[in-house]
Amino acid sequence: MFTNIYIFTALSALITFYLIKRCLPLLGKYLLDKPNERSSHLKAKPRGGGIIFVIIGSLFSLFAGNNIPIICLPLAIVGIIDDLSNLSPVKRYFAQILTVLVLFYFTIFDDPQIFDFPNYYLLIIYLFLIIGGTAIINFTNFMDGIDGLVGGCFTVIFISAALVNDISILPLSGAVFGFLILNWYPSKVFMGDSGSTFLGAVLTGLVYNCSDFLSFISLILISSPLLIDATVCLIRRYLDNQNIFRPHKLHLYQRLSQAGLSHSRVSSIYIMTTLILFISNQFYGLNALFISFLITLLIGIYLDIFVALPFHKSKN
Repeated sequence: MFTNIYIFTALSALITFYLIKRCLPLLGKYLLDKPNERSSHLKAKPRGGGIIFVIIGSLFSLFAGNNIPIICLPLAIVGIIDDLSNLSPVKRYFAQILTVLVLFYFTIFDDPQIFDFPNYYLLIIYLFLIIGGTAIINFTNFMDGIDGLVGGCFTVIFISAALVNDISILPLSGAVFGFLILNWYPSKVFMGDSGSTFLGAVLTGLVYNCSDFLSFISLILISSPLLIDATVCLIRRYLDNQNIFRPHKLHLYQRLSQAGLSHSRVSSIYIMTTLILFISNQFYGLNALFISFLITLLIGIYLDIFVALPFHKSKN
């Protein structure tokens, strides 16, 4: 079985890379991303490449026995429609809530222990998990702004999830890696909303599907370089009386880029911290993971204060 999963992972990466490369002219014709004042890119490039790693990764993950990516596939289709025609935020969020509810049903509802809580506790837990799930989806989308950042981090996150909880998600990491080769700076293609919202939804499903609380905490902490940047930025904008629903360039990764760091350097910082968190947990356990998490926070604070363009001077 393990041999099949490794074969599926390799095939997933190779097929994704090949198909995206062949589809670049088609994506450039119908899904060309033109730079605007919110962009971190200077040249128009094709987007929507995410739908290819979504389909290939979902199929090979299903062959390996994991149905979470297939459950999230409709959200990716909504994303490609949004890439083509700019859906309203209400329609996008409605699709995200539906996806989270379906994930909820096929993961948490499968665990009979969830029903041991009193009804009022259950309601609070449900609301927290639904809001948290849609937050992960949107935060992943927010972080997809420079070459290689989300693709690189999620390659590590899915490998981690495969080893921490469920090996059958490994083929999806292969598909994301196949995309990452063409998305690394200078990128030839962007994943678009079809890819980023899908990745956030799959992460939500994996979090819901964790076999125990320690696995849950581990997966969240390993994903923290992406999630904390988005969370802290949202809080800072709210405290600054900004419209938190308005597009901006105030995330730490964006301000690092504005300060002159290349896309590859910024992405490498996030990928390496994610990788260190993964290695700490995999080889040294939860205590080491917490220590690495605290170090990651300190690195983020240092970068924010001494390297990135200051929050109030950034283009917002």
